[in-house]
Amino acid sequence: MLRNIALQASKAARFVPRSTGVLHSARAFSASTAVLNEHASLPSLHTFTEEEQMLRDAVRKFATDVVGPKVREMDENEMMDPSVISGLFEQGLMGIETSADHNGAESSFTSAIIAIEELARIDPSVSVLCDVHNTLVNTVIRKYGTKEQQDKWLPQLAESKLGSFCLSESASGSDAFALQTRARKEGDSWILNGSKMWITNSWEAEVFLIFANVDPSKGYKGITCFVATKDMGIQIAKKEQKLGIRASSTCTLNFDDLKIPAENVIGGEGKGYKVCFFTSRLRIVLTYHVSHRWPLKSSTKVASVLPLKCSALPRARSTKLSPTRTNANNSANRSALSRVWRSKSRRLRSISKPHDY
Repeated sequence: MLRNIALQASKAARFVPRSTGVLHSARAFSASTAVLNEHASLPSLHTFTEEEQMLRDAVRKFATDVVGPKVREMDENEMMDPSVISGLFEQGLMGIETSADHNGAESSFTSAIIAIEELARIDPSVSVLCDVHNTLVNTVIRKYGTKEQQDKWLPQLAESKLGSFCLSESASGSDAFALQTRARKEGDSWILNGSKMWITNSWEAEVFLIFANVDPSKGYKGITCFVATKDMGIQIAKKEQKLGIRASSTCTLNFDDLKIPAENVIGGEGKGYKVCFFTSRLRIVLTYHVSHRWPLKSSTKVASVLPLKCSALPRARSTKLSPTRTNANNSANRSALSRVWRSKSRRLRSISKPHDY
């Protein structure tokens, strides 16, 4: 049902685009009424289309009728009910932006936000599971995978197999580029050794996107993204006990000579830093606001930042911190980098305001 609704929305969007780059910029960063009036005929970011209303109602009914009765039991057991996961697949919620050719709903990121928010109303654990699968795993393969990789993995991820995004490590959480998992080439395969921590969906997942460094001498430019399946030998170790969102699994993963075919490299060798940051990290920040009950009105405004390229963001001078430089130089570099991130944070805060419910 949801797949049909999403397909209707997609067809409509081909004739009447939700917005353009100019409209994004005008709505997010300009107070010019002339520009807004010029685009007044286009659909508002603050108003759902008929198809989006139908999608919201359908997901809300599923969340209330199917997820709601299981919330307490899943939280107490710290385990996601398999029927909930299968229900998400049956409802077409695990391939929201995936094309119809790959058995997905072929809908928009706005539709993904709607679905994630409606699930979060009932159980944020289910919302997080759906969110990571759609906005991280599916997005990476859809954006960076070759046609052959898309044809192989996207139908599975849309129909039956849950995905997991494996980036964080004990010494590389916020500083994702400091990861220590290594990969070495042996013939037509890559051999991975290392571990990951705090990995969402890992207990139930069958498909894993794993980030490892193939050449530490190149720093972050050695980071590469691999796609692997659990039956290749991924070891699911400790499962974390959490204070909240307990039904969502968060585990430690170990890789001991994990053998992955060379054709399973996503985005190219040494391009993993682009995959993990420029696509995945930005999208998860935006959907995080939604799952924590920020209003859709603000969330869709934040979503208008997505098309911006890095060249549109404030930059510091291209300098590297080095222990061989003077303390004064290092201090200046840190200050420059700090200004960049403060500017980015202010930019996001200026177009999204929290709302009390």
